[in-house]
Formats: sequence, C-alpha cells, structure tokens
Amino acid sequence: MRIPGFRVPGLVPALCPVLTVLFCLVLIPAAPAAGQQAPFTLGDALARARDTSPEGAAADARVEAAQRAVDVSGRLLNPVAEFRWENWGSLAPAPGLPPDVFATLTQTVELGGKRALRRDTAAAGLGTARAGASVARYLLSLDITRAYMEA
Repeated sequence: MRIPGFRVPGLVPALCPVLTVLFCLVLIPAAPAAGQQAPFTLGDALARARDTSPEGAAADARVEAAQRAVDVSGRLLNPVAEFRWENWGSLAPAPGLPPDVFATLTQTVELGGKRALRRDTAAAGLGTARAGASVARYLLSLDITRAYMEA
C-alpha cells in the first residue's frame, strides 16, 4: 500500500497487525455476547407496535384524507364550457332548418352559505379523524402494555 507523500518502507505492513488488534479491542466490549440479548422493554414494544400497527396506519390515512378534504372544500365549483351544434344534417341551402351553433360558459355561484358550510363540515371531519387517531393510538398502547405486563 502506498500513501502519497509518506514514504517509510515497511511502516504500513508493520502497523497493520497493531491497528487490527486495537480495532478488535475497541469493538469486543461494545458487542454483546453471543448468548446475551438486550432486554425487550415496554418502550421498545410500544415503539414497534406504533410503527407496524395496521390500525395506526389506517387512522393516519383517515387523518390525511380528512386534511385533503379540508384543502379542497373551500374551492369554487368548476365552470362548465359547452359547445353545441344542432340541425347539422341540413347544411345544404335547402328549405329545411338552418344549423344552430351554441357556445355557452356557465359558472355556478353558491348562495346561502353553502361553501362555508362545506368548509366547516370538512374541518369537523378533520377534527373527528384526529380524535379517532388519538383514540386508536391510546387503545393500541393500552393493549400492548397489558400484553407486556402479562408476559
């Protein structure tokens, strides 16, 4: 092995066994013995349950869906553009009906506080979803704690 700018013949091969021994002395006390396992604490059990619980994931998904509903609830309704052509079979200058062409643009305007009611309903749904997620986390913690104490 060659280190640029550092040329002492035989130094690196001579240091390799010393560095290997020092490295092993540092790592051996840090590693647990082969037969020993770290104790599984209640905190470990709760953390693992929170990370892998399908109920928790479902509750989080409900909160996210409710948040997205709040985000879109205050938006205005989409405008509608319509292009219509009637009597198109009578294009020839015959004594039939002349063709009619219509182009319309419509925007719905909500009256009576419907938009505010929609926003308030979505906000209430978000509060309900957050409360449900909190209850689900509490019940999960309660079940894990009971199972840990029984074990």
